[in-house]
Amino acid sequence: MASPNLTETLTATLRNYSQEIADNVINHNALLTWLSKNGSMKSADGGATIDEQLQYQENSNGGSFSGFDVLPTSAVEVFSAASFDWKEYAVPIMMSGREMGINSGKSKIFDLWKGRIDNAKATMANLISEGLASDGTGNGSKDITGLQAAVPEANTTGTYGSIDSATWTFWRSQKVDTAATITTSTLPQAMNDLYVACTRGIFVPNLIIGGTSFYSILETTLMAIQRFTSEATAKYGFPTLKYKGADVVMDNNVSTHRAYFLNTRHIKWRPHKDYNMVPMDERSPVNQNAKGTILYFMGNLTTSVRRDQGLLVGD
Repeated sequence: MASPNLTETLTATLRNYSQEIADNVINHNALLTWLSKNGSMKSADGGATIDEQLQYQENSNGGSFSGFDVLPTSAVEVFSAASFDWKEYAVPIMMSGREMGINSGKSKIFDLWKGRIDNAKATMANLISEGLASDGTGNGSKDITGLQAAVPEANTTGTYGSIDSATWTFWRSQKVDTAATITTSTLPQAMNDLYVACTRGIFVPNLIIGGTSFYSILETTLMAIQRFTSEATAKYGFPTLKYKGADVVMDNNVSTHRAYFLNTRHIKWRPHKDYNMVPMDERSPVNQNAKGTILYFMGNLTTSVRRDQGLLVGD
């Protein structure tokens, strides 16, 4: 008979390896990998929402003066905040009493648990990756508020982070729509136009995430000049091209002819400090002969400067 403490051991093991599981999820996704490498991962302590402070206008008191001119010091509201809902993901790691009985040897039980853990890690990584490319409305708006929400096709309307883009123009991302399927001859100009639109002083796109067709056409376009990955980005494990100073990666979850031009300085991955790929307490359903735990995540993707992000629509 299997030891009754095996599920307790499973939970303890998962707690010890929760950071490893979180890292596995990060390394599975290009956006999270670049956010991690660029210091754009910041855990959140809690609260009703995840808030990102914004600077939405300049201080109107600033300006030139001469000698004894009276300097304006009236209060000026330059900060606001975008508020993002918490999103939760869970993957059960369960074993039935029958499975425990069949795999009664200690080594067999641990091998079976290991297989379930590996499956849970892969499942969580895939779920998070799908959510990061989504608009957050899936499963009753319980999915991650991903790139389709942060950098939408309808970029002049809609509420994101509790701020209405139709009212507040500073809260609009950029978009270039080619109005036809991109080709090797039309793609360079479209990319140049969007890159310029997303540039603000020293702030420029540093990561471009494209769908499969976008990436393939860009690779063909760049073939003659061989502008491929650098050693620094090759070690991340993703096939990478270079465009100006930005790394270009492919994501199968992104629509095939689209690409996101991102400034990762202003995009953050905000996991809850206590619930970042951690196991819940041991579970034993009252109406089932089973035991196990649940791998749990709580957090969301946030943006603090939306106008620096852009979408290329290439079909």
